[in-house]
Amino acid sequence: MLAAVLSIALAGSLHAAATPRPLDQLVVFEDLHCVYCTLWEHDVGRIYEKTDEAKVLALRRVDYRAPRPDDLAAVAPITTWPTFVVIHCGREFRRITGYNSQYQFWGLLDNAIRALRTAPTCQGKPS
Repeated sequence: MLAAVLSIALAGSLHAAATPRPLDQLVVFEDLHCVYCTLWEHDVGRIYEKTDEAKVLALRRVDYRAPRPDDLAAVAPITTWPTFVVIHCGREFRRITGYNSQYQFWGLLDNAIRALRTAPTCQGKPS
């Protein structure tokens, strides 16, 4: 039952309408049938928007099976699911490959956010 509910929740989020995107965001490339994606959703995904991290990096979900959005064309190939790509100034900045535990995820995301604090500011539109 839980898997069915999570699949329905993920399906709705994977096909959201195109909207303008912030220059800094956390993009998760996921698959509805991926056990680790489901675990991440259960442990982290369902609360992410309520966290301080979400204030720095808005979460964006991308179905790896769907055509890649044009603004993510320069992201290096994705071979493991889930893969979390930190986008800064419209470009890939860091990535977290796979999901083992919420503790590891939050630690790696914290490292990426600390690195963002010292990264150059965005100038104009991303190329």
